[in-house]
Amino acid sequence: MGMRASGVWLAGAVTVVVGVTGCSAGSAVDTGKKAAGKAAGAADRANSAVLAALTSAGDRSQKAGSAEVTMTTQLQGQAAPTTMSGTYSWGSGLAFDVEVDAKSLQMQQLVSDGTVTMRYVKGAYYYGVDAQPSGPLKDKHWMKIEASAVLGEQGEAAVASSGNPTAGLRSLRYSKNVSEVGKETVLGRATTHYKAVLSKDDLGQAGKVLSGEGDGNLMGQFTGGVSELAFEVWVDGDGMPVRMNEQFGQAKVAMDFKKFGATKSVEVPPASDTADMTEAIKKQSAQAG
Repeated sequence: MGMRASGVWLAGAVTVVVGVTGCSAGSAVDTGKKAAGKAAGAADRANSAVLAALTSAGDRSQKAGSAEVTMTTQLQGQAAPTTMSGTYSWGSGLAFDVEVDAKSLQMQQLVSDGTVTMRYVKGAYYYGVDAQPSGPLKDKHWMKIEASAVLGEQGEAAVASSGNPTAGLRSLRYSKNVSEVGKETVLGRATTHYKAVLSKDDLGQAGKVLSGEGDGNLMGQFTGGVSELAFEVWVDGDGMPVRMNEQFGQAKVAMDFKKFGATKSVEVPPASDTADMTEAIKKQSAQAG
């Protein structure tokens, strides 16, 4: 079975994309003195008021620590987008807990109610399924996949250190092309719409992750490679992001923030009720490669 033929593998890739896009622009902070010089040049050319608004929105959302969100992800080769709703948390390490339509993940045979619960916590992805009568999921309600099996060790480390869906706002000073589009109403709130474009070089380590570079990193299969990241954000009157859209290569991610802060914590499922599928994915990846 090839990587593209497996709904389980695709589900893993979808959740990985959500995590990685959060750290995309933010990871550029670690690119050293050369990047710092680029940042200063970009800031000189850009509208300082726009940059100040975006940086402030990033700072405010960072402090919130969590949010209730709806996310839509469209990957290269994916017939239809996948929509997720739930909690995204970054106050005590990157984590999320979302509900997804099982059919969009090609996992409908593993659940009876048509919905899959997906979690990312402590470097691993968990999928809530019905206990199966036989096989690795016999009498188990959770399937576990270590993020490193899809992102590679370096990619997983980048997500773990910088994964925050709003981190990019604080680093848009790296962009050579940032602008205010206008005023729009989004989710019933008055917002200001901004656009920015970041090159792969500006993205630092995250650009490599999204392009699929590095041993064990499968992301290139779903992005088609990345040369730049196109970024849009809508910021409300309180200086908080309401909506963010990102396109990198052939992949697109859209995220709506229903509210910030005061969300439930994301728990690791019981080990006794979890089947670890990490090695199976690594073997299939090696066979496909």
